[in-house]
Amino acid sequence: MANEIFSKSLGVYIDTSATATPAWKLAVCTSSKSLSVSVASTEINNDCTGDFVRNLPSTISWTMSFEGDVNKTPGGNEISAEGIFDIVITRATKKFKIESLDSSYIRYGQGFISQFDETATAPEYQTYSVTITGSGPIDDAIPS
Repeated sequence: MANEIFSKSLGVYIDTSATATPAWKLAVCTSSKSLSVSVASTEINNDCTGDFVRNLPSTISWTMSFEGDVNKTPGGNEISAEGIFDIVITRATKKFKIESLDSSYIRYGQGFISQFDETATAPEYQTYSVTITGSGPIDDAIPS
């Protein structure tokens, strides 16, 4: 089991800097993280393809999602649900990443928060969920 990635060793990070120098902040108290990547296809159906339709890969789209418990007092290198909400209402495009503690696993891209939900159901803690829609490529490394 040494090669598996433990869910709690993955963090969701948001670059909160307004400059070229990143200021990564950890989204606190997350309970789940996910990434969905889709590759569209281009259909070629002409006299040259004969009796079949040829499909080729086309554009890539992606979404990154995460959920967590609302924490009102994040640490200095952390961002709370309130800080994420501020990004939502300004409609800012930011850099996002999911990264393991040892940096052996990274999913990185630029996007915007397209969905933000807060839920408070008695007697549970208040939770939030976020969906980020990519506005650029998704990669497994941060460009240098």
